[in-house]
Amino acid sequence: MKLTAEQVAQYERDGYLKFGELLSADEVRDLRKRLDEHFSGEFEDPRTAWESKRQHIELRAGEEGEDKTSIQQIVDLYKLDPAFEALLHDSRILDVTESLIGPNIQVLNDQALLKPAFHGGELPWHQDNAYFRLDPPKSVTCWIAFADVTEENSPVEFLPGSHKNGLVEHGSEFQGTILQHLEADDSEAVTATLPAGHASWHHCEILHRSKPNRSPYPRPAYAIQFISADCRSNSGDESRNEELKNRPVLRGSR
Repeated sequence: MKLTAEQVAQYERDGYLKFGELLSADEVRDLRKRLDEHFSGEFEDPRTAWESKRQHIELRAGEEGEDKTSIQQIVDLYKLDPAFEALLHDSRILDVTESLIGPNIQVLNDQALLKPAFHGGELPWHQDNAYFRLDPPKSVTCWIAFADVTEENSPVEFLPGSHKNGLVEHGSEFQGTILQHLEADDSEAVTATLPAGHASWHHCEILHRSKPNRSPYPRPAYAIQFISADCRSNSGDESRNEELKNRPVLRGSR
């Protein structure tokens, strides 16, 4: 089901949308089980993982990265697991996405994210578009909670309307695979708490972050970054445009 005009207007104003329930309790249970199985494996040091297949990658919250439980990430999980590949093609997700970026939709990547209880690390303020520098910035992320996301276990925080300011210069200190970050005034930040199975969508240039998970509960989530087929990268790296062209088409055409 596509979004209402009111929902689209709210997204365009704020840069994010708390959609509500997306997956049933049974779907959450089954996908959470698969996610837990994937996260039970070994994770590579991010300083070398990008030289391999970019499958199992560990995020860390600090330069030293000694705590191997800080944040864990699996990139392009859909290439490893058909159940998550099916989510990319799910009409419930694509209908909402089409309402926001138009009918020709490709996947840029997906990310399974786990912040373990008590020591899930921080992701600093950043914009997703700091990485690919998409032009036009017609890209959204669908973020799905696989456990209740509360104020205590590291909800995503957004700065409403910040996507209207365009791309902001980021710092590039080592932060695991989160290489880009910036300073921001968080006085007007809002938190996106979500029950399990609920989802939010956010613009590729909205400023967002998540604080450390200090709660006794893990925070597993799954994020899909979609792009419009007319997106190109103005990063100056032509290999990125080749990569964009080769990303799977999920709806419409290139």
